[in-house]
Amino acid sequence: MQTKLLSELSVDNVIHLLESLNLSNFCNNFEDNRIDGPTLMNCKSEDDVKELGIALTAKARILYEEIDKFKSTGVPLTLLSEVNKLLSFI
Repeated sequence: MQTKLLSELSVDNVIHLLESLNLSNFCNNFEDNRIDGPTLMNCKSEDDVKELGIALTAKARILYEEIDKFKSTGVPLTLLSEVNKLLSFI
C-alpha cells in the first residue's frame, strides 16, 4: 500500500483525510485554520486534537488514534484521493 508521510500533508490533503474518515463536518475549521500534516504531527493527545476545533470527545479520540497510527505507518494514499471521496457517494 502506498503511503504519504503525515508530516508532508498539505491542508488540502488533511481535508481529504477528514472526509475519508467521515469527519467532514470539521473540514471548514481545519481549512480556515490552515491545519496541515506538520500541525497534526504535534498532536500528542486527544486534548491537542480538541484544540484544533474538535470539541466532541469521541470524535477527537477517533482522529487522535488515526493520527497516532499515521505517525508511524504513513497515510494511505487512498484516504487522500478525491476519487475515493467521489466513490463514497456512489
